[in-house]
Amino acid sequence: RVHMKSNVLSRFHNDKDRRDFISAGAAAGLAAAFGAPIGGVLFALEEATSFWSPKLTWRCFVCTIITTFSLAALKQPYFQALGTAGLLSFG
Repeated sequence: RVHMKSNVLSRFHNDKDRRDFISAGAAAGLAAAFGAPIGGVLFALEEATSFWSPKLTWRCFVCTIITTFSLAALKQPYFQALGTAGLLSFG
């Protein structure tokens, strides 16, 4: 077992916090891949979440919005349009 001395990771001591963090990460990953923040939240609630709560829904939604806008801002100089959010494009 690896022991890290970090204040950032110190608040994830129990399993509930870890599950919530993983759910938000799964939602953000799907939102980044497809440019669909609400789809990321729904995926996280269906597949990655053990117990649903409104607080977790809002946390996942904020993560997906930040991810989608960050990716769009990073891609904007290359594609000149914010409408092409997401790493995968089928059109």
